[in-house]
Amino acid sequence: TLSRTLLRVMSTECVVVSAPGKVILTGEHAVVYGKVRKLVIVLIQLCHRFESLCWSAWQTALAASLSLRLFMKTRRTSSGMVELDLQDFGSVKRWSCDELASLSRFSSPGRSRNPSHPSASELKALKQVCRISEDKEILSVEELAILAFLFLMVSICNDSNKTVPSLSLKMKSQFPFASGLGSSAAYSVCLSASFLTLSKVVIPMSCEPNSGVALPPGMGTAGKSCCYSESDLQLINMWALEGEQLIHGNPSGIDNTVCTYGGCMSYTKGEIVPLPRIPSLRILLIDTKIPRSTKKLVAGVKERYDKHPAIFGPVIEAIGALSQECRSLLHHLADATNSEDSSKELTQTSHISDLETLWDVNQHLLQAIGVSHSAIDDVCSITTRYGLHSKLTGAGGGGSVIALVNQTVSDDDLKATQSSLADSGYGSQEAAVGGCGVLLHCVS
Repeated sequence: TLSRTLLRVMSTECVVVSAPGKVILTGEHAVVYGKVRKLVIVLIQLCHRFESLCWSAWQTALAASLSLRLFMKTRRTSSGMVELDLQDFGSVKRWSCDELASLSRFSSPGRSRNPSHPSASELKALKQVCRISEDKEILSVEELAILAFLFLMVSICNDSNKTVPSLSLKMKSQFPFASGLGSSAAYSVCLSASFLTLSKVVIPMSCEPNSGVALPPGMGTAGKSCCYSESDLQLINMWALEGEQLIHGNPSGIDNTVCTYGGCMSYTKGEIVPLPRIPSLRILLIDTKIPRSTKKLVAGVKERYDKHPAIFGPVIEAIGALSQECRSLLHHLADATNSEDSSKELTQTSHISDLETLWDVNQHLLQAIGVSHSAIDDVCSITTRYGLHSKLTGAGGGGSVIALVNQTVSDDDLKATQSSLADSGYGSQEAAVGGCGVLLHCVS
C-alpha cells in the first residue's frame, strides 16, 4: 500500500525535484586517449545500493556527485501559457500553448516510456519556436537550456493527447553554470524527473523524513524527500541523456548518470559502473569566473599530442597512472574511515596527505599539456598560502578549481582563504563528496 505522503505526491499538480552537480578529482583529458583512459571524477553522494558491487581493476574513470544541487519546481496551470523561469540567467521565457502547437508532432503513443532523439524536422521546429537561426552553429548556454526544456516537455508531457501542456517551471542552482560541474546534466535530470513525475509515468518509491537537503527560497517548505525505483531511475537517466545530447552533441553519459544515481561511478571505454564506496571528502569549490570552451581545449591538447607524441604521450600516461593511484587511495581511505582500529586517524591523515600530493602533481601535469590558465594558477597560489592543495576540475582553461580541505585546516584559515580569493575576484563555496542522486521533495 502507498503511504499517505506518496498518494499526496502522486495527486499533486506541482512537483519539486533536485539533482546533484558533479566534480572531477583527477585525470582530466587523459581519458580521451586510446590505451590511456584514466579519468577520476568524484560523485558527491554515495548510495547504499552500490555497496554490494565488487571493485574492478578496469575502472579507470571515477565520477562523483556534489552536495551542491540544482532545484526545479514545475506546476501545471490553467493560464494557457508555458513559462520557463531561468533565475540563474536572469530571464523568463513565455509562450502561449497555441504558439507551441507546432511541437505537438513530437508526441506519439508510448513515447514518454521510450526515449528517442529529436528528428531533423523536430529540431528545426524547436529552433523556429525559439527564434534561433537554422544556420547558427554555436548556441548560447541559455538557448541550449531552452531547447532541452521544450524538447523534453513536449516529448514526455503530451504523450497521448497531442496538446502542449500549460505549465510553469522555475529553476535555481547552488553551483554555477558552464563551469565544469555538471550543470547541464543536473538540469536535464531535473527536467526528465519533473515531467515524468508530473505525467505520472514514474512514481516515487519511498519517502525519508529528512534527506538533509534544504530547499532554496521560492521552492516551498521542505517536508519528506522521495526516491525512485531502479527502473524509474533508468528511464529518468535515459531521457536526461537525450537532453544532454541536445546540449552537447555527443556526451559520454557519465555526467547525467552521476546526477541521476548519485554515489561514485567509473567510466572506461563507454562503460559506466557504480563503485562500492568512497570516503566523505570536504572540498572548497572555487569559480575563476573565466568562461572556457571544452571543445577547443580538448582540440588543443589533441593538436599538441599529434604534433609531439613523444613528449605529450608520456605526460598523458602519467596523468592516467596518477588516476589509478588516486582510485586506490580513495578505496583505502574509505576503509580507514569506517575502521574501528586505534590507528584510524593516523591512517586517514597519511592517505589524505598522499591525495594532496597527487592533486599537486596532477595540476602540474595539466599545466604541461596546456589546459591551465593564469587565473587557475593564481587560485592555486592563494590556496597554497593557507595550506590547501588545489587543482583545476574539468576541461580547464578557466571554469572551476577544487581545493581539498583536510582535518588540519581550521575554520579561521578557511575563512581567510575565501576572503583572499574574493579579494582577487574569485567566488568560492564549501561542498562535500558523498550523498544521493535525484530526489522528489514533498513541499507545503
